Amino acid sequence: MTAAEEDNSSINEENLARDLGIAVIADNRRVVYISLRLRNMPGVIHKVSSIFTRYNVNILNGFHYASPFNKIGEWSFFADITGVDISNLINELRNMEEVIEVKYVEPRYGRAVFDILHFPLYIHGIRAITFDINMFTTTLEGLKKDLGDAGKVFLFRMGIEGGKLCYESIKRLYGASGIEPFQIALAIIQGFGWGKVIKYKIDRENLEGYLRIGDLFECIPVKGLKKKPNSFYFKGLMQGFLCKAFNTQIHVKETKCVAKNDPYCEFRFKRAYFKP
Repeated sequence: MTAAEEDNSSINEENLARDLGIAVIADNRRVVYISLRLRNMPGVIHKVSSIFTRYNVNILNGFHYASPFNKIGEWSFFADITGVDISNLINELRNMEEVIEVKYVEPRYGRAVFDILHFPLYIHGIRAITFDINMFTTTLEGLKKDLGDAGKVFLFRMGIEGGKLCYESIKRLYGASGIEPFQIALAIIQGFGWGKVIKYKIDRENLEGYLRIGDLFECIPVKGLKKKPNSFYFKGLMQGFLCKAFNTQIHVKETKCVAKNDPYCEFRFKRAYFKP
């Protein structure tokens, strides 16, 4: 590793949008949500899926999860079972040696079927929640409108504490050191849907650099509506993270922002000689 680190390829690739898929609305189709606990071994999903093929069941969307250290995994998904006798299908699945447990949910709320089997939501063992971006941004903008500069400071301080916690969590979960926690944080930011990392640069010798991020959640809903940079929470998050990472005071400034019609949000940071 050199004192200056720059990366433009590992994250900045062509991306596909991802839908968490907690519900399916299906007019004139019979859709259910199925959750299977399976033995964690090669070929199990292939064998189980052959049952659905034989019943002409169309698997729509879902997820499967299995740790390499566990003997049991999970495969859960929405499925179109129009014209299928579900009792026969479920009984056949339950009689399979590879299947530990079968649960399913039929539509309960009008035209939609929801995944009501999974709670709470975890990411790498840490409980997580999700927000509609417009609801979240409305809350932030309302706070700034009602409290003025005090609201902006409040969001910034919230971000700082969150950034410190994020750094410690990454070190604990991934055993990362050096520049790795920052690189992992960028991957997490994109994985969480907070924004798309475009480019970053870190000069570890002079403790300065920048991050460019597109579609930042805090700013994209008010794109082109502001005259000044609009990020306070994320800016604080980045500052708190870098202060912990470099074990010194770091100052972060947002120099470009999509809220004022820049092509991306840019955050520049450098060593600070005052308490942020």
